[in-house]
Amino acid sequence: MNTIVEVKQGLLKGKTQKSVLTGKEYFCFLGIPYAKPPIGNLRFQPPQQIEKWNGVRDAQKEGSVCIQKTDSGNYIGSEDCLYLNVYTPERPTKNATPKAVMIFIHGGSFIFGSGSSEQYSPDYLINYDIILVTLNYRLHALGFLDVGTKNCAGNCGLRDQWLAMKWVKENIKQFGGNPDNITIFGESSGAIAVYLHLLSPMSKGLFNKAITQSDMSKTFYESGRNLLKTGLKLGQMLGYNEKDPVKLIEFLKKKSAEEICKQAYSIIEEWLPDKDKLVDLFGPNPEIIKENAFLPDTYQNLKKKAVPIPFMTGFNNKDGRVAFSQANLIEKLKKDFTSVIVNPAKYSSHRLKDMAEKIKKYYLGDKPVSVESVEKIADLHTDYYMRDFYDNIEFMNTSDVPVYIYQFSFFGKFNVYEKLLVRDIPVSSKTPDFRYFKDTYIKVNLVKNIQSKEKYYISESGACHADELPYLFYPPLLLPKPVEFAEPEVTVIKNMCSLWTNFAKCTQRFYCFRLKNMEPVVEVKQGKLQGTIRKSVLTGNEYYSFQGIPFAKPPIKDLRFQAPVPLEKWDGILDATKDGMSCTQVDVTNGVLFGSENCLFLNVYTPNLPSESSNLKPVMVFIHGGGFLFGDGSYQEYAPDFLVNYEVLFVTTNYRLHALGFLNMGTKNTVANCGLRDQILALKWIKENIQQFGGDPESITLFGESAGAASVNHLMLSPLSKGLFHKAILQSGNSHCTWSINSEPEKSGYTLARKLGYEGDENPEKVVEFLMIQTSEKIAIASNVIHEDRIREYPCKSVSLCFLPSIEKDKQNAVLPDRPQILMKSADPIPLIIGLNDKEGRLAYATVKGNLIEMLQRDFTNCIRHDIKGDKEQISTICNKIKQFYLGEKEVGPDTADAIVDLYSDLFLPNFYESFDNITNSKYPVYVYEFGFCGRFNEYSRSIMKDQTISSGAGHADELPYIFFKPKFQKTEFIEPELTVIKNMCSLWSNFAKTGNPTQGMETEWRPHTTENPCYLRIDNNLKLIEEKITPQRIEFWKNLRATESL
Repeated sequence: MNTIVEVKQGLLKGKTQKSVLTGKEYFCFLGIPYAKPPIGNLRFQPPQQIEKWNGVRDAQKEGSVCIQKTDSGNYIGSEDCLYLNVYTPERPTKNATPKAVMIFIHGGSFIFGSGSSEQYSPDYLINYDIILVTLNYRLHALGFLDVGTKNCAGNCGLRDQWLAMKWVKENIKQFGGNPDNITIFGESSGAIAVYLHLLSPMSKGLFNKAITQSDMSKTFYESGRNLLKTGLKLGQMLGYNEKDPVKLIEFLKKKSAEEICKQAYSIIEEWLPDKDKLVDLFGPNPEIIKENAFLPDTYQNLKKKAVPIPFMTGFNNKDGRVAFSQANLIEKLKKDFTSVIVNPAKYSSHRLKDMAEKIKKYYLGDKPVSVESVEKIADLHTDYYMRDFYDNIEFMNTSDVPVYIYQFSFFGKFNVYEKLLVRDIPVSSKTPDFRYFKDTYIKVNLVKNIQSKEKYYISESGACHADELPYLFYPPLLLPKPVEFAEPEVTVIKNMCSLWTNFAKCTQRFYCFRLKNMEPVVEVKQGKLQGTIRKSVLTGNEYYSFQGIPFAKPPIKDLRFQAPVPLEKWDGILDATKDGMSCTQVDVTNGVLFGSENCLFLNVYTPNLPSESSNLKPVMVFIHGGGFLFGDGSYQEYAPDFLVNYEVLFVTTNYRLHALGFLNMGTKNTVANCGLRDQILALKWIKENIQQFGGDPESITLFGESAGAASVNHLMLSPLSKGLFHKAILQSGNSHCTWSINSEPEKSGYTLARKLGYEGDENPEKVVEFLMIQTSEKIAIASNVIHEDRIREYPCKSVSLCFLPSIEKDKQNAVLPDRPQILMKSADPIPLIIGLNDKEGRLAYATVKGNLIEMLQRDFTNCIRHDIKGDKEQISTICNKIKQFYLGEKEVGPDTADAIVDLYSDLFLPNFYESFDNITNSKYPVYVYEFGFCGRFNEYSRSIMKDQTISSGAGHADELPYIFFKPKFQKTEFIEPELTVIKNMCSLWSNFAKTGNPTQGMETEWRPHTTENPCYLRIDNNLKLIEEKITPQRIEFWKNLRATESL
């Protein structure tokens, strides 16, 4: 079999081996040099790239490990140690998909260890379709001496790892690996190294994900080592008695690697109170010389500058048992409990004693240190080692990248590290079985060393430091032969390897693996999705939630101001357990900027996953409101806990907002109405994939509220969305509203550009070019500022919005090729529910700057003229008529507040009945409603009206908390009358989606509205059909006013 691979430096001849776990054959390329030997003048210097070699290099045996001391006191290895191993499940072929790459960095306290297959064989991981790389790096003084001179680069061991990663990045493609999907992972000091690569500016871009296993990086990094003092001590032990660090390095370069290694270990043994305690005097530290430094700053400062990437981190539940590698630990703690504190010199004796007493009290209570307190002492050390665990991931939690946390606690027959590391546990001459030591080959050796003095042992549970490793790697050096793979160890191996490799393989967000009968997995056209199971707060019924599903490529860079592009397939299983990012926006309640331009995500909620016997369920797709300026379809805003109990599938979606979604400059290099196009692509995705969730692609109801309702109406009229949905519900919005169409979109674009500093002429191409280089954050802020400016300019206008859907100049492939009034003449009618809330006009109290009543008192005409078209004299006449109709002979004042709300309700939703004329006179039904319930969940009205008492009626958006659960503010106490309103709203909406008849099976009949027999359903504490138009007198007033005044 051909095992020759050509890398940049030359040809390599590997070999094949068989996995001890599965028997499958895999390829090994061992002992590959990734740097020149760091010997002679290259000692204490950054690693140098290896030059090309001639011929075929033998890569069938491993390279030398870094020279180090063994437990037996012997020295093994060489200073020429910069080698790596590559393991791949198959030879690459031209058409093969590149595999994910995993680079492992070994532990060993930076003073011992290697990437050898004797300890880290790939026999488990290699079965999971990844490529594994292990490596050696310089250790102890050879790798981490730093005396602050140019002839001694600090952190050489980390620099070795850096160059190995660079080599992998450049060459792994030749082995079938993907250089753009590299995960680095490490355990113990290897985990510290991984974390420091995350922080180092040098390592940026060399890897894409990271895993740290039992990382103590902060504890280690801030341990206060005096590197120069250590270096001078090393020189002194070798015969150097001067203080000049430059001469020191020249002196050390003349010594053999073995001499340096021996004295480095002597320093560790001499300087520590107990030579068996593994605390490191040689290890990573901020370099003294900052130029070209690997770690140029403090730990905290490096964290602030680090770029978050997908990250998995965790520890073993009994990591602290490694503390028992110290001889006679219990006896030491009995004499002096302050010895548990590292770096005692940092504290006064009084504080040291006080700290020790508090720690002892917490873990032991009033009990003394004894053999019975072994478990508590182990827990203490576990917590001490991991005390900064959550601080280490703090900088990632504010980003959009996932952070996965684990705790490994399995105890099985492969937990060999505890047997190696823990000295006085658990053998007892009084114990008939030797607890952990069930393997005969270990038991025989230990029996010889049993002494008559009292021994102690730990309960048979939990995982010591490094005990997870034999479930990721096959360690032939540590396991007895022949190895028997049986349960439960095999399951743990499979789980660990699945978790680690799935994380590495997924190019987007990751989910580990499916837990049997629990977390749901659905396969759509683009790949697999991992959801979660939730419980309805209303009924306790379980439902399936798939959140943050991407339905388009991120609309960033060259895709800004472009039609959304369908998403390509992904590898592995995509995590769909949390919402995707909202579109970048300014929170209108507090001014906080949040979100991302990468925002095209949707959520699917279903009461059941499909089975052979189940019928497909109707689908309800909701478009959120927010004035095309803010909002999202998140679970926090629109949780399905009510609707999902009514045998429908529920979908919410995000779309681009403000200028990002609705810029229209009429140029060839951009498209208009991107936000509407996002909604159309989401509908296409749903049409193609919803059956996988149990939904019926031929029964889709599209509904929305406010700007979401206007969007739905636009899509009902658009030729591009024809056939994508079958029914519609419009809540408090339609395409005839003045605020749903921007008649001057180019003007809005020029205004935006000038806000952002554009100083050129009104050339649309130049404006677009300028806007393309602005950040989404700047565009969102400027869009919001323009909105605020318009409110100041028109202080009493019912709605002041800027970036809205607009008519497109290029009619080919246009979402809105003409005005809605024209489009509705040729649009295909569909069944429709349309309605409003009886106090929509309360919204004016939120949009008006200042006291609305006081401004109307000062100048009624000036306040409302911006909602009226005509010349000055005509507007004055019209305003007087309006005032007379709504107020009669009264003057504006607190007692006319309800009349003012009615006026603004009518200004907000003008031409209500005209908006569905094309359906009224068709064969399809139109159901008209008015929502007027005032209950505990009418939170929108209360937030708008603030100090004013709300005792009746429903303001804008007040119906939403009776259709959707609002985790932000809604308590889970559901009592009457709110419970009845929730049940009525969900029954009406879901019945319409399921059958087209909203009141099917209900006591009240909701008849369709017709021109001859107008009617609407009044939704309050109860349901009541009223056989006339909503507010007929007000409708007639506006109809006559438009006729007589040519409005």
